[in-house]
Amino acid sequence: MTLAISNSITFNAKWTKYNHQLQDTLMQRISRFALYYLHKFAIKESLPSSKSSLEKIKNKRESFNLWISQHNIDAIPIEITTPDGIKIRGTFIKLHHCPGDAPLIIFSQPNSCISTSLTFKDIIQEAVHRYHNCNFLIYDYRGCGESEGEPLVGKDFIIDGDAVYQFAVEVLKVPPEKIHMLGYSFGGGVSAQIKAMHPECTGNYVNDRSFTTLPDVALEKFNSKVISYAAYGMMHFLGWNILNTVEALKKIKSKVLIIFHPKDPVILGISQLYLKIPTFNNFFTINLSDRIIKNVHSISVHGIHLKYFTNANDIGAHLEALDFLLKK
Repeated sequence: MTLAISNSITFNAKWTKYNHQLQDTLMQRISRFALYYLHKFAIKESLPSSKSSLEKIKNKRESFNLWISQHNIDAIPIEITTPDGIKIRGTFIKLHHCPGDAPLIIFSQPNSCISTSLTFKDIIQEAVHRYHNCNFLIYDYRGCGESEGEPLVGKDFIIDGDAVYQFAVEVLKVPPEKIHMLGYSFGGGVSAQIKAMHPECTGNYVNDRSFTTLPDVALEKFNSKVISYAAYGMMHFLGWNILNTVEALKKIKSKVLIIFHPKDPVILGISQLYLKIPTFNNFFTINLSDRIIKNVHSISVHGIHLKYFTNANDIGAHLEALDFLLKK
C-alpha cells in the first residue's frame, strides 16, 4: 500500500541512451502477464518492504518528520514518474549550510526497509555535525513505502534508480561528477547497476554488504539442495540475474568501497560479494570483523545484517564510508 505526499517536486524521467535496454520486449510483456503470480512470489521473497501496511508507512513518516525537525536539514518530498509510467517517491535532504547543487549522495534501500525508516541517518547526522558540503537523496522502489506501482522483475528497480539519477542531474542540477552513491544489501545490487550504466557519473561509490547475484542468494538460502537449485533456476528464468553486482562493478571506473563481513547472516556462501570483487586499483574494502572505531558521534541500529555484529562496527564503517564518498 502507498501513501501520497503533497507539495512534492515532480519530474518525468525518460528513456535515454543509458537506459533504453531496460524497455520490455514483446516476450517480456507477455511474461509479466502469463507468469504474474510466479513473479509476485519472487518479489514477496526478495522484497519484504513491498508488503508494508499503510499504518506502518504513516508511522514511519511521522518518525521521519520528527527526526527532520531535530536537525539542521530540510526534507523536500519528490515525486518522479519513471519512463514506464510509475510514480516513485522519496526525499531530497538538503543541509541548511549547503546549496541545492552541492555534491549529492544517493542512497538505495535494503530489501526490508523503506526510505523513511532512516536506515542511513547516522551518515546524514554525521554530515551535519561535521559541516560537510553535501546533500542526500533517498527514495522508495515502486510498490514500496510511498511509491506507487507494482514491481515484478529485477530490472524494474534499475529503472527506478535510473529515474532518481535523472532527477538529480536535470532538476537538482548536480554535475554527474559530484553525484555519489551508496547501496546497502539489496540496494547495493541496484545501485551498482546504475553506476555501471552511467560512465559519466564519476562520483565515488560504496557497496555495503550486498550480493553477487540474486540467484546466488536463492541458491544459499535453503537447507535442501533440491529446493535451493529450484529457487536458483526460477530466479534465472524470471530474469533476476540482471542484478549481477560482480559484472556491474567491473564497469565502474570511479573509486569503489566494498563493506562486508565474512560471517554475514543474510548474504551467505557463494553469494558473498567480497569473494568475487575485482582486484582493480580503484577498489577498496572494509572488513567489519576487524573494525576499530574512532570519533563516533551518532549511533543507530542498521538492519538484520547486524544480527552478529555490534552497532559500533557498523557506525565506524559508515563514518569511513562518508569520508570515502566525499573524497576527491
